[in-house]
Amino acid sequence: MRDKLMRWCGAFLVLVLLVACGGPDAKKLKFLNKGKAFYAKGDYVKAGLELKNAIQIDPKYADAYYLMGEVELRKGNLKGAYSSFAKTAELAPGNLDAQAQLGKILLVAGALEKAREKVALVLKGNPRHQEGMLLQGAIYLKSGEFNKSLDLVKQAIAQGVNTPEIYLLLSAAHKGLKDLKGVEEALKEGEKKNPKSLALQKALAELYAESKRYDEAAARVQRMMALNPTDYTLGISLAGFYGNIGRTNEARQELAKLSASNPKNEQCLINVARAYLAMKLSKEAEQTLQEGLRGNPKSFFLRFALSELYNGMGRSGDAVALLKECLGIEKDQTKPQAIQSRNLLARIHYQRGEISETEQYLAEVLKASPHNVEANYLSGRVHLQKGEGDKAVASFRTIVNDKPKETELYLFLAQAHLLNQDKNLAMESLQQAEKQAPGSQQVQMAMARYHATQKDFQKGVAVIEELLAKKPEAVDLRLELGDLYRAAGDTKRAEEAYGVARRYAPQSPLPLVRLADLFQGQGKSDRAITELDAALKVAPHSDQLFAGTIQLLMRQRKYAPAIDRCEERTRKYPKDSMAYMLLGQIYLEQASFVKGEEALRTAASLAPDKVQPALLLGRLLTKAGNLQKARTAYEELVTNQAKSWLVANDYAAFLTDYGSTPADFDKALALADAAVKQRGEDPQVLDTLGWAYYRKGKNDEALKYLEKAGVRLAGIPAVNYHLGMAYFKSGKRDLAKKYLTKAVAGDEYPGLREAQETLRNL
Repeated sequence: MRDKLMRWCGAFLVLVLLVACGGPDAKKLKFLNKGKAFYAKGDYVKAGLELKNAIQIDPKYADAYYLMGEVELRKGNLKGAYSSFAKTAELAPGNLDAQAQLGKILLVAGALEKAREKVALVLKGNPRHQEGMLLQGAIYLKSGEFNKSLDLVKQAIAQGVNTPEIYLLLSAAHKGLKDLKGVEEALKEGEKKNPKSLALQKALAELYAESKRYDEAAARVQRMMALNPTDYTLGISLAGFYGNIGRTNEARQELAKLSASNPKNEQCLINVARAYLAMKLSKEAEQTLQEGLRGNPKSFFLRFALSELYNGMGRSGDAVALLKECLGIEKDQTKPQAIQSRNLLARIHYQRGEISETEQYLAEVLKASPHNVEANYLSGRVHLQKGEGDKAVASFRTIVNDKPKETELYLFLAQAHLLNQDKNLAMESLQQAEKQAPGSQQVQMAMARYHATQKDFQKGVAVIEELLAKKPEAVDLRLELGDLYRAAGDTKRAEEAYGVARRYAPQSPLPLVRLADLFQGQGKSDRAITELDAALKVAPHSDQLFAGTIQLLMRQRKYAPAIDRCEERTRKYPKDSMAYMLLGQIYLEQASFVKGEEALRTAASLAPDKVQPALLLGRLLTKAGNLQKARTAYEELVTNQAKSWLVANDYAAFLTDYGSTPADFDKALALADAAVKQRGEDPQVLDTLGWAYYRKGKNDEALKYLEKAGVRLAGIPAVNYHLGMAYFKSGKRDLAKKYLTKAVAGDEYPGLREAQETLRNL
């Protein structure tokens, strides 16, 4: 019986233990231990998840909160770390480690008095608390009490504290006392006690670099590399150090080693390229990324980096080509890489002033990801540029929840509200921006612009002059001042302000561009071109500046100097597709069709984005009367650029004007309809679709679209011709006469003679 009882008791105890092992205490401890394991490996995301599980089981689990604070610290989230340590201190007031950590965060945040309260509490609980002593020493340093810090640190070392942190604090105290010998001795003593400390090696490297003991500084970085051979960023640092002291060859050697030893590490290769760029070695940066792509042919990130490099060098065409390769690699438009590729393409086209292409890529992004922050941001800016205030507000409002503290967002919202003539909402947005960034120069400049929109130029100028009193060499403020004077009609003061900006920033093209625009507005075209030429000398690779100069010459019908500049640029940059495209435009305007065709075909062969030169070629061939060649060019373009609304619209317009069969008009209607589906209420495509319906004999449908287009394109003779003919066919003779009268007052276009003949018969 006794044996049975003992066996029963043993079984009962086993059962109790099993239940206990599966109970809440065991589970939370299991999660805590897993969190500790992940933390030790440096996997802070997984560590945080395990700790959250532990806290979910026991919301008063102080140990889990403490480790969560450590995790958040490692992740750089001071706010989250403070919250976790504060919860630990609340649940376990005697946890001095948590109190010390709170003190450290308060000190970093600049709350010196509150940090003092925490350290007093810690050292009262344990005068020899290691973190507490370190914190007290740091507080003394922050207060400029260097001798007190020195005494405290020495006391801690005498008590056996020999961590890297204590010696870093000792060196900082010596530095505060301007005792550089003491700084070095402290760091070397710390190195003896902690030979594997990267922090001490880094401090020694910085000390030697500041003292111009460059070889010793380099040796310390090399020591760090030996201690942590897998960290390629140390090699980047060493190369950067060599670059800063003018030892470029050694920097090159270090970067070459890194590229060779990390051929598959995309981030390493990108950082190597950036290091080259910091030394103005753009050729080496380009080669690094190109070699990286050969080894990683499907890499999006290397393409993104190389496209950024090309765009920064003024080679936006090459940047576009690379990003289009990304679209070929990832067909699924909803994938992050495909979305980012389109966002980058949209940004480049926006920078180039190509709004239609910008909108095309943004539409694709927003279809795949309606709340995409980057796309909505840029979409809002496009709407601002087009004067579409309501649409801009909608775009910016979409991302307010994601970016509630984004100052620039509120500034753009203010602009959008002003477009809507809602000055109260505009001011509210500006005040919100000021709340987010009190004293911000950017916000004050926006305030000045707001005053200008309200015609209170004096108040706007006062805001800028107050800022200039603090920063007289600020070029952006000088330009802003010039803009305000120009808006007020004071061109003399505007020119003076831009001139001062030019003197302060002789290597910036911006003041020169502002002066050119000012002179052009005054009808001083020769002076405007002189300023643009000067801007091009400062930024010779700029496509925008070059195109602006040529277009200004074309507006003045100064074709000979425009051609000379284009030909000079093609000699200097033989692969510059834009120069050939502009040359083709000039020849098109001069009706020099053979030379124009040659230039545009060269542009198309060089341009990664072949749409623009190919469209111009189609227009040139049409104007030259080579309709079959034009049709062939358009057919090829439609085949290769099936998704381009520009291509669809242009070919549809060609077919409506020069087609002769029902099949031509059917195709025109299909193409125009596809363009409208992409562009919505764009009057350009509405006009094409309406005219296609007219050609099909569907006059009622035609008028629906032509009337919408006519409202927004009232000054274009061809649009008035289309609308006038549709009214004539509908029997509305008065309206037909009204629009056909406008249609005949302009340059030559397909249908002008029909408009003249119909008007004579009314």
